[in-house]
Amino acid sequence: MPNPTAIIEHAIAQAELERLERKHRSELHRKLDAILARLAEIERRVPKPIFLELGQVDNTGTITWTKCSEALPDDDEIVLLAFTDGEVWTGFRDADDWRYLSADLIEGGVTHWSHLPAHPDDAEASK
Repeated sequence: MPNPTAIIEHAIAQAELERLERKHRSELHRKLDAILARLAEIERRVPKPIFLELGQVDNTGTITWTKCSEALPDDDEIVLLAFTDGEVWTGFRDADDWRYLSADLIEGGVTHWSHLPAHPDDAEASK
């Protein structure tokens, strides 16, 4: 016959485990919601991926490209990156490395960079 004390202790431990799982799940959901909100904010400001030709004129003016061999942006500044294969993506410098917005390491191929163009509303306001 099972020990009644052991059954009660097991039930209490199981209830505590379920309470902790709910609490942590709730905390994780709040953190995930905050991350998703931040990502949505970034996506509203930063087009990704962007496919532009070097020097193409967009709706706010000509994009000015800088050769990586001549100058580099400040660390953590989100910029447009031109690659040897003709694609253009957004990314940033992290010390000596280039990274995509996802923070994944870029394995070479970046030839030029450019500051992001102003938002169309900002461009209209400055006219």
